[in-house]
Amino acid sequence: IRISDVYDDRSAFRLGVMKAFALTDRASFAVQASAIGGEAMDGLECVGGGYEVRAALGTSFSLFGREGFVNTEAARRSRGSCDRNVVEVATGLEFAPDWNLTLKAWQEQGNGSRSAKAEASLSRDFGFLGVGVGWREEISGDFQEKGWVLSARANF
Repeated sequence: IRISDVYDDRSAFRLGVMKAFALTDRASFAVQASAIGGEAMDGLECVGGGYEVRAALGTSFSLFGREGFVNTEAARRSRGSCDRNVVEVATGLEFAPDWNLTLKAWQEQGNGSRSAKAEASLSRDFGFLGVGVGWREEISGDFQEKGWVLSARANF
């Protein structure tokens, strides 16, 4: 409990399924459908659960013997009366065995809101499980978001 402080923490979740289709040996196209919730996903005015549909196009590359990727995604997110369109660009590089650096920028807009954000994260792969930590900050827009991002991923 905080007394005489502004309590302004945010949370969010996204749980989805994704299917990827190979285009070449290093490029693919993917579609994703997810259930979403939490106020950090779209701001305090968007409450309750909703959905997101997403399409992505990406490729991987080798740079000085290390693997990397470039990815572009577009999404439509809907929760109650809040609808958002999102465009994302990300790149990443495995700079050491099982260690990855990822840089991401995206813009979202809809229902009179707009936002452009950037994020940098460092992650570690442990076989089928990956964990990471990063920093996200809004560059311009309506949400004034900045803070730490924790991530966990499992491959099946």
